[in-house]
Amino acid sequence: MAQQAPSANAIVVEGKSFALNRYNVSYRFHIDESTGDLRSDHFRGRVSGPIPNDPAPIINGWTGMPDRVRREFPDQGRGDFRVPAIRIRQSQGHTVSAFRYDSHAVVAGKPALPGLPATFGTEEVVTTLVVHLYDQYNEVAADLMYSVFEKYDAIVRSEYNRVLIPLAQPFITLAHHFTTESQGKAWGFSLVYTGSFAANVKKGSQGLTRVSMGVHPDQLSWPLALGGTLTSPECVSVYSKDGLGGMSRSLHRLYRNHPIKSKFATDNRPVLLNSWEGLYFDINQENMYRMAQESAALGVKLFVMDDGWFGDKYPRVSDAADITSLEVANSSEKLRFGIPEMVNPESSLYHEHPDWVLHAAITNILNSADISYVKWDHNRLSTTPSPAANLAYMLGMYRVFDTLTSRFPDILREGWASGGGRFDPGILQYFPQAWTSDDTDAVERIFIQMGTSLVYPASAMGAHISAVPDHQTGRTVPLTFRAHVAMMGGSFGLELDPLKMLPDEKAAVPGLIALAEKVNPVVLKGDMWRLNLPEESN
Repeated sequence: MAQQAPSANAIVVEGKSFALNRYNVSYRFHIDESTGDLRSDHFRGRVSGPIPNDPAPIINGWTGMPDRVRREFPDQGRGDFRVPAIRIRQSQGHTVSAFRYDSHAVVAGKPALPGLPATFGTEEVVTTLVVHLYDQYNEVAADLMYSVFEKYDAIVRSEYNRVLIPLAQPFITLAHHFTTESQGKAWGFSLVYTGSFAANVKKGSQGLTRVSMGVHPDQLSWPLALGGTLTSPECVSVYSKDGLGGMSRSLHRLYRNHPIKSKFATDNRPVLLNSWEGLYFDINQENMYRMAQESAALGVKLFVMDDGWFGDKYPRVSDAADITSLEVANSSEKLRFGIPEMVNPESSLYHEHPDWVLHAAITNILNSADISYVKWDHNRLSTTPSPAANLAYMLGMYRVFDTLTSRFPDILREGWASGGGRFDPGILQYFPQAWTSDDTDAVERIFIQMGTSLVYPASAMGAHISAVPDHQTGRTVPLTFRAHVAMMGGSFGLELDPLKMLPDEKAAVPGLIALAEKVNPVVLKGDMWRLNLPEESN
């Protein structure tokens, strides 16, 4: 008798075979009766009923059966010489593991991953298969969790191990050479994690391709005592028969709704002016208030100070101007104010309270004023003294994010870090939008935003009109062109000093803002179809 999940046969278990189904995709595997190993069978278009087993490999070389079959959870030390899913070093020093199927359960909903960002959903929208594995020689257990969302062609997998007695995008796509934007097969794999990661793709001797993604092994050495646990980041896997575009839209639909906890996930975003390229470090009360006045006069709804004010002992003092009393032109709204969540080590705050930097200081600042927006600007490389410290740092950072976003749910947050270094699914759990790149040249932004859209929805992208000549490339293009490119992002804004704009440009801005506000709901909630490649069109 088949055991079926409550969500429209999303997960079907028949004997020792498992099928995860959505509208256009099936993910299937089974238990090898002789070894207890999990063997992968299918990850492509949706199928029903029995499927033929892989032909038995012909053993005519140095490697045996484990190195020639599709293993769902490849461990180390039993004859599989491809990259393993996990490497556990026991206290005696050896690294051989022997995980076998133990049991399974199908549950409505999706269990949280302790300390890690992850997709989420209620019992009505997601179903999870939990497969329990056990290594009887080392007394180590592993739980594999496969979650299937009701409305999306995506499979989400994570791993949970327990001991009973151990600057790149985290995304890869595989596609046939003839796959196009709208036709052909494509697979996408997106890791929900912000730290160092490794992605491996290997085609073995039998013509089978294995993809593995996870925390980088050089940055993970996590001691587990008796009863200890380690939870891995989850990986979102999608399959598309409709080319790269179909793959992207599957990811977009999931990411717009299920990793982002912010209430602003698909809410209309206020048009903002960010002070960075307009003032850089020339922050003082007079400049800030003047720029805020000009922003409000243009119809800008949110003024963001992109630098810290650091107290009377240090330069760039700006804490007396009542910016939020300004009225936005052609609107009944007051101008809203945003700040960066960053601290200068050459500041009174840091010198007097270095222990406050990541937590208490930010809470105190956010409680001290009417702040509508915060950008988390992480511009320093994080080096750690040991592999264990890297994961510990990431878990601590996620805890800070979770605390602050839970404590201040009405503040819109944006992730910034030296040009998009923090743009990943883990960050989207806490920040509904991220700065796509420090390169604000409109022509180059077309390429950047298109590449970002392979994985992430336009709703999550920050895009601004910059000054010309552009500060990165020196290129000059018309204001309307710059604005239309910036409208492709969910968070539309300006990155310039209004005082330096030409009169005709200033006159055009209110109309461009009105157009941006009109198209913003479509950008936030609509499906993206990439009609032309930038390098093949004008």
